[in-house]
Amino acid sequence: MYWQMEYLREGAAMARNSTFRLDLPENGMLSALQLRIEGTAESGAFATTFNYRVCDFIDKIEIIGNGSTVIKSLTGNVLQALQFFDTGIASLDYTSTYGQATARFNVMLLFGRYLYDQMFGLDLSQWNNVEIRITNSATSTYYSADFTVALLGYWLREGGGFSNYLRTEEWQKWTTVSDETKYLELPTENKIRRVIFQCIPPYDSGDNTFNTGMWNLIDDLEVSLKTGVLRIYKGGIDDLMRMNAILMQRLVMTYPQYYMTNAYSRYVGIGYVLGGALIGGAMNAAVTNVKSTLEIGNTNGTQTVIDHGEDYSFQGLHVGLCPENCLLFPFNLIDEPASYLDVNANATVKMNVHTRSGSTYASGTIRVILDRVV
Repeated sequence: MYWQMEYLREGAAMARNSTFRLDLPENGMLSALQLRIEGTAESGAFATTFNYRVCDFIDKIEIIGNGSTVIKSLTGNVLQALQFFDTGIASLDYTSTYGQATARFNVMLLFGRYLYDQMFGLDLSQWNNVEIRITNSATSTYYSADFTVALLGYWLREGGGFSNYLRTEEWQKWTTVSDETKYLELPTENKIRRVIFQCIPPYDSGDNTFNTGMWNLIDDLEVSLKTGVLRIYKGGIDDLMRMNAILMQRLVMTYPQYYMTNAYSRYVGIGYVLGGALIGGAMNAAVTNVKSTLEIGNTNGTQTVIDHGEDYSFQGLHVGLCPENCLLFPFNLIDEPASYLDVNANATVKMNVHTRSGSTYASGTIRVILDRVV
């Protein structure tokens, strides 16, 4: 048995505002795919936009078996959050929006619990066809040319085999309404390893600032087994966010580059910011004489440089909780299938999700992602 890293494609073209499709090999034990998507930014295109990273324009990454069976179906941002939950790394990219910068999105898509998992992975021989589809919503307004895509496969060769793979997909998505409860019943097919919530608050298009904290989108979460007889969690996600950090034994760290119109905020890829630092940037040895001042007391994922003037670039460093505004409810404290949530044995499993009452909590977006063993 040995591991092999081999490109499936390198430098393949992906047109803007389109779907890239590629059939995976007919055979092989695939542990993971490392995706690299690159583009060239239009100069000044992201000076006032909320979305400014390549991952913000990747609407869906899918792995589809036999034409219709979902193996993976995630947005680029959610996949980046899962990379943190699985590896401890939030981002593998330097993000620049100054001039006609090269923009990159590097991310690891795992079919097992971790890279080089010898038990969990995708056995391609069990399928007639497996296809990857990458859908993007980028346009010529933001990128001067089509993207390029590279796919690096991690293969288990000779003598090894996988008993399971992880099916990870966006199961529910809705726009929040003030003081509304969503009553969810988890599907009974396959054991559930984790449930991931992504909470994106509404933001002011005039300055890209979140109107509220992500914890207000789910101010009360109730999880119960056996049709409500056994309640296993009731509380806000603010406590769950902190429990996630304790389980991970680390905080999220990101390092965005700020280049935008004065008084606009920058989303930093963290749901709850505990702290940050900023320093003026320079291009071609030009000295930046403007002070770098972050707004104090702002824990939301949109951070603001105070009165920086025009045409200045900054490099930031931020730490906090919740990568890409995601948090997880884990059923894999012992990461083996026998310990995962058997929904059939505990039917009905309910998740009641409540949004706080108030106008600023409406019009946000909640996604629920299921991670199940097959």
